[in-house]
Amino acid sequence: MYNILKITILIYNISYNSIYSSGFLKYQKYFQSGVLEEFKRQFELRKYMPGLKPEAPPWTFNSTAVFTRLDAFLKRLTDIEWLFDTVLEFSKLEKIEIGGILGRSLSARIISVFKEFQQLFVSFTVRASDVLEPDDESFVIDCTKFAKSITDLDSKLSAILCQAFDDCGNLESVFKVCISFFF
Repeated sequence: MYNILKITILIYNISYNSIYSSGFLKYQKYFQSGVLEEFKRQFELRKYMPGLKPEAPPWTFNSTAVFTRLDAFLKRLTDIEWLFDTVLEFSKLEKIEIGGILGRSLSARIISVFKEFQQLFVSFTVRASDVLEPDDESFVIDCTKFAKSITDLDSKLSAILCQAFDDCGNLESVFKVCISFFF
């Protein structure tokens, strides 16, 4: 027989130490490997038959109590991954040039949106706290504000893109706009 309290504490400590050690590892390893998600998935698979013997009783403790901090950490990793993806996509704006009659003014507006994004990102990155700490709610608040600002910038880019398509006189021009924005 097993002791439920000991198993609960053991799994909680494994989760806690995994989160703690993440500060010493590169972020990339967590995004690519999925080690923490796999740990939780394996727990869910094994909790009904935890022992090697089929007659071993299932674990009856509440898994949300054990994985609350791990779930918050995984959510934080998702937020950080979104942030990285957003930065990568907006960094592409620096190289976009649009041709046509309105091309110069539309390109200038895109550069303006890019500069606005840079200022927004710099103000977001001036943080003293650890972004990997799941108990720090200031990151969530800042990330939510950042996401709202990104939505506004996306709307501006959408308006510019619509004007670029309206300025196209033929199918070749449409493809050129598509290639410059989407590839």
